[in-house]
Amino acid sequence: LHALGFAACKRAFPKMAERPDSKGEKLAGYVKAERGNDPETQEIRYNLEKAIDLCKGYLAFTHDEIDPILDRHEIDICDEPRNNFIDSIINVMHACKRDTSRADFSDMIWLPNVYNLNLIKYNRVMIDESQDLNLAQINLALNSCDKNGRILSVGDEYQAIYGFRGDDSNAIKN
Repeated sequence: LHALGFAACKRAFPKMAERPDSKGEKLAGYVKAERGNDPETQEIRYNLEKAIDLCKGYLAFTHDEIDPILDRHEIDICDEPRNNFIDSIINVMHACKRDTSRADFSDMIWLPNVYNLNLIKYNRVMIDESQDLNLAQINLALNSCDKNGRILSVGDEYQAIYGFRGDDSNAIKN
């Protein structure tokens, strides 16, 4: 799915870097721009990065969508007012969306969703370990299937291991 999404990004944004940002410098840079680079902000920056990656997977953009994600994943907001923390998430996500010159790991799935990019279509889409997919990944898989194509999805709710990443184990039941 990451290769599928990254290929769509490269077609849509010709100036995008040839290789993904595997070190997470894009997100870290925007979080530092939002919060500063002082040692005392290190913990909140780390928690913001974690929350932003989750929000990208959930395709969450608003206060009402982000708020329950923080609870579900027990994100520590470091004694900061919750609205300020969520505002920072939203600000950084907007910056990440505007920056189409590079893509980090979560952007490869997220950007094709938020920009509704054209994906290569397949007659058959096969998904193994579907219990570990988050909403953004599910959308990408569904949108890569031809109009008359078929999706074969195999998952085991008892082997769901990516809850920390925002998987939707209940999706395989739907």
